[in-house]
Amino acid sequence: MRRGATLLASIALSFVTVLSWAQSGGKTPRTPPIEPPMRQTPLPTPLTIESSVPVPADVPNRPLTAAEAVQIALHNQPSLAIARAAVAAAHGAVLQARSGLLPSLALSASYTNTQTIAHPAAQSTGGTSSGSGSSGAANALLSFSGFNTGASVKQLLFDFNHTRDTVRQEEALERSANAAYSTADADLALQVKQLFYAYDEAKHLVTLNETNVSDQQSHLDLAQARLRSGLGEPSDVLLARTALDAAIQALTTARNANLIARLTLAAAMGVDPRLPLVPADAHESAPVSVNIDQSVAEALTHRPEMAQFTADVQAAAAGLDSARTSAAPSLSASLGLSGRGSAFTPQDQFFSAGLSLQWTPFDSGLTTGRIKSAQAGVQSSQAALIGERQQIVSDVASAAVNLQAAMQHAQTAASEVANAQESVRIAEGRYRSGVGIFLDLLDAQSAYVTAQTDQINADAAVDEARAALAHAVGAP
Repeated sequence: MRRGATLLASIALSFVTVLSWAQSGGKTPRTPPIEPPMRQTPLPTPLTIESSVPVPADVPNRPLTAAEAVQIALHNQPSLAIARAAVAAAHGAVLQARSGLLPSLALSASYTNTQTIAHPAAQSTGGTSSGSGSSGAANALLSFSGFNTGASVKQLLFDFNHTRDTVRQEEALERSANAAYSTADADLALQVKQLFYAYDEAKHLVTLNETNVSDQQSHLDLAQARLRSGLGEPSDVLLARTALDAAIQALTTARNANLIARLTLAAAMGVDPRLPLVPADAHESAPVSVNIDQSVAEALTHRPEMAQFTADVQAAAAGLDSARTSAAPSLSASLGLSGRGSAFTPQDQFFSAGLSLQWTPFDSGLTTGRIKSAQAGVQSSQAALIGERQQIVSDVASAAVNLQAAMQHAQTAASEVANAQESVRIAEGRYRSGVGIFLDLLDAQSAYVTAQTDQINADAAVDEARAALAHAVGAP
């Protein structure tokens, strides 16, 4: 009986299995899917620097353009104050040198009280005739109280142009200081523009990575939905989760780079790095044309470095002329008016006029040493001018080549983005229909993000290359 019951139970189970198979259309039912255990990575909050720093009046409360960032930097950057101070110092040296060519006026006033302590005439009489007329007269001659006033004018007449050469040297150094200030101005403008476009690039990379995180989350949702429907694999979910974690890590890195780029730009602009600067979506103006010969000629005319090194050569030449006449004779004229009396208004007045000749025919080699040093300065400044000319030509050529390469990269990146976007669409469609694998979708998404990154980098490189070319040709 026990064997018969077991046989009947087996027959009944087989009948139920066949009936279920028939009801399912002849398909073998699958085991319900089991999702693999995964650790959820929370989406990080954006990195910020909370601060209550007041916004300066020259920083507008809106997105900034590169030109506005440059203007703020030129107004606030402390490094330019150093260059301005150098210009002021050079102008002061010019005024000092010019004073040697102009007349000088000197005024003097003094009061003197002189009393006689002892006199030989009084000692010879034994002190008994201190009230005599002769002794009183002698003491009166040795005692005086009164005012002395004077005014004198001195003018250099001739010194073999030694002073004039010194003035020419200081004037050339002043021109060099002004050109150096213009160079610092232009260099700061280029630096700020490059940092501005780097900040703008970082901002777009943050947006790109935020979009990538959203796309990877969608891919994870798709893989989980297919797994739950019995069409996907647990490995697809794991791959999707790993890709999402990598996207979150990349987003954190991009946000950090974006914040550092903002702090660096603010420091270059001379404003508090904690200010919430936002770059506007504006690009550097494209040059009308890029002709190397024309650009080089323009650079050699407008670059402040050329004016600076040319002025250095002129200063060195004037310094050499001044050194050659440092021991030459010099002739000066002077006029004087003085007075003396018991009252401040002098009763006795004197007038004087004179000529002064100064010459050092032998100075133990001092003049010879000055001449040799000045000659070395002329040679050094001339070599520096030639080197700067070559550097300017190299700057223009390099900037033109970099701009052309950046524009080609930008065109290629645009095509790369379009093709990668289509690859993602096809891979996602194939995976949804069950004819593609999930790894193809991940590869296509990775290539799409890479293409977009290349495009952002290429666009920023174009703006930076345009700014560098404008700087290289000496554009204001």
